[in-house]
Amino acid sequence: MQSHHADFYNKNYKIYKLRDKLVKHFKFIINFWQRYPTTSDLVHSHEIPTEQAVVMAFENATLAERTVKAAMVIRRAVLDGCNDSQQLPRPPADKDLRTEIIQLPQLLITVLSLFLYSKNRKPQSTRCQRRVVCAGQDICVNVTKGKWKMPKHILIGICVRHLTGKTKLNNILNRHGH
Repeated sequence: MQSHHADFYNKNYKIYKLRDKLVKHFKFIINFWQRYPTTSDLVHSHEIPTEQAVVMAFENATLAERTVKAAMVIRRAVLDGCNDSQQLPRPPADKDLRTEIIQLPQLLITVLSLFLYSKNRKPQSTRCQRRVVCAGQDICVNVTKGKWKMPKHILIGICVRHLTGKTKLNNILNRHGH
């Protein structure tokens, strides 16, 4: 569920309960297949050979379907990260606004690193790491609709207000998602 239908995934639901309910309800007309011991099961009808069910489940998905599923998995990781993180105190102190304190989901960092720097070139320099974190903070704020406050967005508002003394410029930046 987590990897294929992340919007319906509930990390507090006990997996063994679902399998027991399926076996109890369908008895011998379903089969389970598991790729690795740590992965979830593929459930299919007993009338379909396992090999055919695997091909149908994994290889026949279109690129668009796989992209949507990947996006939903990343979205779920961001929402879980928001729920698991501590909220910034009000007003935030300077130590609270350090980028290292906010833990972005590792899945999001990996995807952004691959997207921005290809799989052969991980972000080694601090400039590359800063770009990945910056894009990740933007994504986290937008996915959570502003619920997860990020240091970047707070600091931009404080700096612009301090340097210009104009709240109108802050309003324009806010409308553009910063």
